[in-house]
Amino acid sequence: MAIASKAWVTALDRIKPPYNLSSVVQETAVKALKEIPWNELNAEIIRERERLAVFLKSQSLVTEVFPSETNFILFRIPNASAVYEVLLENGVVVRDRSSQFNCSDTLRVSVGTPEANNRFIQIMETL
Repeated sequence: MAIASKAWVTALDRIKPPYNLSSVVQETAVKALKEIPWNELNAEIIRERERLAVFLKSQSLVTEVFPSETNFILFRIPNASAVYEVLLENGVVVRDRSSQFNCSDTLRVSVGTPEANNRFIQIMETL
């Protein structure tokens, strides 16, 4: 299901499968989306992103924290693949972006709930 401007819907109609979702499913989804406090959610993501950025900048192992206006932070850390494995073994999933052009030894952490971010911070503090 997509909720978009008329121009996008027109374009998507050309490539969608032949059957739509039922009107009940569509109405349920729209109702649920209307109930989400988007402004509060956005503010929390920004607060948590800033908290993670400040934390990462304070870590001696982290050599660079890239500016971000998104729901993730890219940071450079020596031996990123080993750090990735430690995080993964402890239930924290990040993305190792080291194979990307100009991104050697970088990891990308998504901004999560305060609890999930606390877990990331906790594991990173053990390194």
